[in-house]
Amino acid sequence: RFDILNDDNILNNEKEDILENIDNIEQITLLPQPKEKRWELLRPIIVWLSGKSLKGAGYIFRILEFIGKE
Repeated sequence: RFDILNDDNILNNEKEDILENIDNIEQITLLPQPKEKRWELLRPIIVWLSGKSLKGAGYIFRILEFIGKE
């Protein structure tokens, strides 16, 4: 979150969107659901990412990559 907030290459409104979706990702990953169900819940965030800048999407992709290794 610190890196996102201090990244001057991302617009403020995109920062807010990114941080909100990071919160959503955290909530989804904490659900007592099977991994497949949580992936289904994460799909709308993946679709949302397709419309974001590469820089902004990169932050979320790193989080999703970490989750995938669990």
